[in-house]
Amino acid sequence: MSIGGPSSDPTIAAAIANHKDSILFVASAGNRGPSTGSIEYPAWDPNVVAVTAIDDSEIVMNFSSRGIDDGNDSVITIGEIEFAAAWSLVESTFPTYFTEVDGYEYHLGTSMAASQVAGLAAKLWQGDPDSTRLFLRTTVTDIVDGKRAGAGYDVASGYGLPHVTAAAPPPPPPPAELDSLHVRDIDGDGKKSRRGKWQANVTVMLHDFDEHKVRRAEVEATWTTSKGTSTAKCRIKRGGTCKFRSPSFGKGVSNVTFSVTDISHNSLTYSVGDNHDPDEDSDGTTLVIDKP
Repeated sequence: MSIGGPSSDPTIAAAIANHKDSILFVASAGNRGPSTGSIEYPAWDPNVVAVTAIDDSEIVMNFSSRGIDDGNDSVITIGEIEFAAAWSLVESTFPTYFTEVDGYEYHLGTSMAASQVAGLAAKLWQGDPDSTRLFLRTTVTDIVDGKRAGAGYDVASGYGLPHVTAAAPPPPPPPAELDSLHVRDIDGDGKKSRRGKWQANVTVMLHDFDEHKVRRAEVEATWTTSKGTSTAKCRIKRGGTCKFRSPSFGKGVSNVTFSVTDISHNSLTYSVGDNHDPDEDSDGTTLVIDKP
């Protein structure tokens, strides 16, 4: 992102917060240096890689915004710079309606530095944003010249200049196995009887690695309340779902926790790490139902 400003934007902030676990955001630190804390938004967001500008002699430019230093060099927090990269005469895409050329021009600033780090991150992608950021730190050349730059982490250049190393990066985590299945969705509610007891009902949906519904699988689960735990099993039917009904619970029980404990299938393997229920704030295997 070659954008920046003095204050946060709610739309951008929401996008970053919602996708920080799947997208690596990279932004220009800003061109308002060299004062400490002159970094702009969204680069100051700790979920965004903030990039400053260095010249061909690896000196941090005076105009390049600086961050702050919270004293912990192992973790990036709000307002801290992460990397530095070249800023001058970088060829970049450009809207053709602004110029007669074919959509490319040479430009300057931390925006150009950020684009290089974003491209490098894509080349050295490690399977997720956090792993990629950590790996980039292992590739850096320390930047020690320029106002407020020095050995090690500093507010001017962060960890330094990341680059493609001679050694090949470790391979990213393998994709989900082609013979795997996972929990795709869990929904449930509770109903109270006239005698004061109540039961919970839960529907579990299974998908395979290609998000197709799975049939003929057996789901094992538990019902847990303050009174104890009971086990249950259910076989997935044609629609890719099976339904569980809890035991009846009386007074003194305010809620019940439903948890998938295992899944068996004659040809597919249960992939615990690939569970994802989009409607629940969980790992896709657990649902808490409150008494009506």
